[in-house]
Amino acid sequence: MIWRTLLPIAAVFFALIFGVYHLWSANATLKSDNATLTKQRDDAKGETATLRNQYNTINEALNNAAEQKRQSDEATKMLKDRLTELQKSSVCNREPVSDAVSDQLRQRVAEVNSTVADTTNVVH
Repeated sequence: MIWRTLLPIAAVFFALIFGVYHLWSANATLKSDNATLTKQRDDAKGETATLRNQYNTINEALNNAAEQKRQSDEATKMLKDRLTELQKSSVCNREPVSDAVSDQLRQRVAEVNSTVADTTNVVH
């Protein structure tokens, strides 16, 4: 008769011990997973910060290049306008140029164009 009483108590005790072991094992697995995920998150934060810095550096360089181009275009326009003004008021502008001078100028332009690597800067 004692076995009838002790057997259910022993079964409940064994179930509790097994449950506690199972919870302890699951807790250890969750702690390990948490540590792994925390490290991955921190690594991703570092990579994100690096990418953000690279993006900002590239963006700043592009903005500087755009500003330099704007200034260069503005200076080119001013020079072209000034040249046009000077040519309008130049006495030499109305004088005929000899064929020899014209040929020399064309030859010089061809020499300059042949040395220019960037075809967008060809003198016409």
